[in-house]
Amino acid sequence: MKIIKGLTKHISAPFENCINFQSGKADIRIELKAKGFGWIWLASLIWYSLTFNAIPAVCFWSLSITFLLSFFWARQNSSFLVGTRELKYSAFQVGDMLEEEISLFNNYWLPVLWAKFDDQSSIPGYTIRSIRAVSGFETLHFSSTAICEQRGVYSLGPWQLHLSDPLGLFLAIQTYHEIKEVIVFPPLAPLPDHLLAHHQTRGEHRRLRHVIEADTINASTTRPFVPGDTLNRVHWATSARRQQLYIKTFEPETSSRVWLIPDLEASVQLGRGKDSTLETTAILLASLSNQLLRDNLAVGIFARDANTHIALPQKNKAHLWSILRIIAQLQVVDDQPFAQTIRESKPLIRNNDLIVLITPSLEFEWSKEIIRGSKLRGVDVLLYDPASFGAKTNALAVTEWLAHQGIACRLVRQAEIRPISGSYGALRRWEFTVLGTGRVIVRQSPRLAKPTSILNKYNPHP
Repeated sequence: MKIIKGLTKHISAPFENCINFQSGKADIRIELKAKGFGWIWLASLIWYSLTFNAIPAVCFWSLSITFLLSFFWARQNSSFLVGTRELKYSAFQVGDMLEEEISLFNNYWLPVLWAKFDDQSSIPGYTIRSIRAVSGFETLHFSSTAICEQRGVYSLGPWQLHLSDPLGLFLAIQTYHEIKEVIVFPPLAPLPDHLLAHHQTRGEHRRLRHVIEADTINASTTRPFVPGDTLNRVHWATSARRQQLYIKTFEPETSSRVWLIPDLEASVQLGRGKDSTLETTAILLASLSNQLLRDNLAVGIFARDANTHIALPQKNKAHLWSILRIIAQLQVVDDQPFAQTIRESKPLIRNNDLIVLITPSLEFEWSKEIIRGSKLRGVDVLLYDPASFGAKTNALAVTEWLAHQGIACRLVRQAEIRPISGSYGALRRWEFTVLGTGRVIVRQSPRLAKPTSILNKYNPHP
């Protein structure tokens, strides 16, 4: 019995370990699906070897030919079938339709009896679940659509095609590693006037939106280099001494730079889903950025979740898309206290910058960090009202403490942040109209998949 098991294992070893090769853009793996077939074939071989009769000979050679033909079928299908995915219509904002066209090209005369899709895209609620058959030398096209319900930076792919021979003895898997990025931007909301930070007075007793950003010719100090800094401001003497790049910072005459810093600590968030403080923060950040940039202010963002996200302050309206890309992917994270986020942001902040802190936290540690060490001169705190998110606590103690420290604090209630459907323009979906004659015409279709040109051309609230 041990000898028979050893022979079977030796015969089926190549298929236990799979056969791997590459064809075009796909990595292909062929494995023996019917593991019991080897036992049957081995039994027929032993029977034929012992008797040399016609019946065991027919059984042995029939099984052998079936085995070889099935492998040949799976091998040719996986080698000559080519799959492609083209993003036909791209997501742009929450509510837009994503549509892509999938194509299967069979470049051989053998038909593909079934091709099963295994999609590993990360878009919530979207995956290609389909089984298709393709005749010899045939090209098959079909579409897959989804409504983008949640903000985020997602990937289309990687994906696989599972193929098989007519008897199902072999399984061939084509793996396509191509990944396409899809960004679903958060919606905007009209903000109450009291939440707009640019109404504060900064600089030489002038409104923040009226001041001019200008550096003096004298460098005031240095700070560590961060991605996005220009090399012409490197202070080489300090960098050589400390074995690390340091940047010269200049004392501004006045400033029109605004930093947005959200609190992403998981333990302090309130609410759930779309009614959570996290989603409200995303909408508030996007709306503030849009409004402040329209007021010709330089807006930057510093956010810390599992990664550090930085967009240095800029005034041009195209900068909004860089900020929105960061906002789209923000998530809550454990062990990231807001005080630590504020502390990590300090090296980037100039003396006359305005810092807008957005938080649901009622702890005092983060507020103490504002005045610890080098005191931040201009701070606006947007503090969520816990009662409006269903919590039984109140923010009175924190607001009184901040007022005692001379820090402006505004309560944000959930009802004040109401996103607008189609913030960046009309939602783009398939809409049809039936004429009196019965003819159906397309009234509206999704945007063509040219995200870069769309972002450069499109400006919210023109």
